Order: sequence, then C-alpha cells, then structure tokens
Amino acid sequence: MKSYMRLKTFSVLLIVTACSFLAEAAGPSGSGGGKGVVCKDNKGKTTVELLDLWEARKLYNYQIPTSNSSVNELIDGAIQKLKDTFDDRSTGESLPGTNETVMGSAAIPSKLQRTIQLFDKTKNWGAIHRQHGVSLNLTPDSYEIEVPSGNCSVQQLVTYVDSSPNEDASGQIFINQDLVDNMDHVNEAALYVHEAYYRMLREMYEEQNSVRVRRAVGYAFSGQKFMTALSLLSDPYLQCTADLYGKGFSRTIIDINRYKDGTSYQAIPEMTFGTPVIGFAYRSGWGGSKSLERLFSGTDSSSGLTETGNMNFEIEALNGSGPISFDRNFGSFVIDYRGDKIEAYAFPPNIRVDQLVLPDLSQGQKLKCKLVSK
Repeated sequence: MKSYMRLKTFSVLLIVTACSFLAEAAGPSGSGGGKGVVCKDNKGKTTVELLDLWEARKLYNYQIPTSNSSVNELIDGAIQKLKDTFDDRSTGESLPGTNETVMGSAAIPSKLQRTIQLFDKTKNWGAIHRQHGVSLNLTPDSYEIEVPSGNCSVQQLVTYVDSSPNEDASGQIFINQDLVDNMDHVNEAALYVHEAYYRMLREMYEEQNSVRVRRAVGYAFSGQKFMTALSLLSDPYLQCTADLYGKGFSRTIIDINRYKDGTSYQAIPEMTFGTPVIGFAYRSGWGGSKSLERLFSGTDSSSGLTETGNMNFEIEALNGSGPISFDRNFGSFVIDYRGDKIEAYAFPPNIRVDQLVLPDLSQGQKLKCKLVSK
C-alpha cells in the first residue's frame, strides 16, 4: 500500500488498451486465399465481386469506383497506397536486378510484386494451377460478419497453400479460373493484391486470418489514403522498443511525442509483440507542459505532467485506431512517470490490465526509449 500511494502522488500512469471483439484463429494459418461474392441473375448471367470490395461497400459504406484502367495499372495504384499501411523499419527487401536494399515501407511494393507476378497469365509458373469445372473448398480464415443472401453466395476464388521450409518458396496457388474470368478489371486486380498482401503478412508476422487484409484492400480500392505513424509525429519523438525476443515476446514499438497543441503528449503504437498496427489514425493524449527533451533527460525536478493521480486512456474501438485494426487486440501499454524518469511497458493480450490499478510490471515487456528524429 505504501508503494502504491507513493506512485499515485509522484507519478502519472498511462494505460493504453486496444479493444477487441475479433476472435483470432489458434496458431498461424498454413494457407490463405481470396473469396468472392458470386451472383446469378434470372437469365443465368454470373457476376463475381471480390469479398474485400463487397464488404467495403456493405459494411463500411465505401464507394468502389469503376475504372477503364488495365489490371496492372490498378495493381500499381493500390500498391502505392498499401505501402503506407505500416512501416517496419527492421525489415528490408532487395530490389530485383540491383544491389540496392530498401527498408521499412519502401520495401512493401517489391514484396507485393514478388507474389503478384505469379498471377501473370503470360507466364507458365509451375506453382499456379488454373482450374476449370471445379469448386474450391472454403478456407476457414475469413470470419465474415455478413454474407450475401438470395441469388448470391460466398465462394473460394483462390487457395494459396504456403510452402514449408523445405519446399519452393512460392507455395502452390489454386485458382477457380471460371469465376475469375467473370470478374471486371477492378475486382481481378484487387484479388491479386489481396493474395500478395495476405502472403506478406503471413510470412512476416504470422497473420492468422484475412480480416485486416480485406479491410486494407477495400480501403485502398475505394481511393482512400492511409496515414503512417510518422505522419502523425513531430520531431523529436521518443521511440520505445523491445528486443526481438525479449522475455519470449516479439518486437514492440511505441512512439511518444509532443502533440501540436503544445500542452500534451501523444502515444502511437506501431507494433506490439510482432504484430503491426495497420493504417494508423489514432493517438492517445495526456497533459504535460514540459518539453520532450527535458522530460526524457530529466534535467529538472518537475515532471511537467498534470497531477491528477493515475490517468488511464483507452483506444476507442471505432473512432480511435483507424480503418483496419480497430478491433484487433494488441495488448496494453503502461507508460509510467516517476519524477523525471519515463518507463514504458507492453503487456500481451492474454494479460488483462485494469484501467485503474497499476499492474505487476514484471509481467510486461520493458521497452527501451530513445529520443530520435524522423
């Protein structure tokens, strides 16, 4: 009790907890694949819309514009939007035909194109199986909130079987070509982008279902732009990170900087326990008049924070964490100020952090913070 009272008097505790109602699949998925909404009219005409775009219209009220552009042109446009969905600066990609390696978000286009090229109809890739007169079994990784009724149904368009470590890196791709042939250019382009983006997330972060992939693809093809973490930050900012395998957890990054009003701080998580936040669009703020440099270096005795005891903040489910990851449970962050010292901890989703009670910090992943510039 004595130590708790001291904490309440001399520190401010910020707890940022991500809300979640989405049930994750247990363990990483060994395959993925795009689904489509297949409809037949009274005359027997078949239309096929990618599930990603159908959900974008039905669930999120996005407008998906039609286009006379080619499939490749539409793919290129979507890739330029998706490269801003997250910025993992710990990973890179060697550009084909060069000795150049690009890092972070700059590596995303090359990673996506590496998979998209497999769908090139002019090439005879051994990993591609274009099937006719068959139906592909539905993969159990989509967790749809709604499905169409009447003359429409959800059907599997592509099944992507990921390779094992001893197999060819491209895996095996089975395509229901009869259905794909009934897609317009916008939907066909979105399908290939879906496959590439999903494969990238599975390989890099063991993404366990296609929910965030479908949201991201639908958002990109509706013409909207993503906000990056860096776009929300001003110089300098405090970057708090954890070692890749510290205490059995994966990489965690949370950024803290002064908000533009000059009287408060903001915290923006980029990644927790190896899972990136996709499509940054939120910040959680708390009061403080001290500059970030002085707060970090502890050059005077005042924390500069509003003395109101424990201040707790929660990421709002629909308005706070962007259009993609709003219901994903990323765990909790505890940012603890004791006098002039800042300490940051991350807690995995399976450890419940009460909004009003200081948790056992030994159960969390302690982050190392340093002052950096963009």
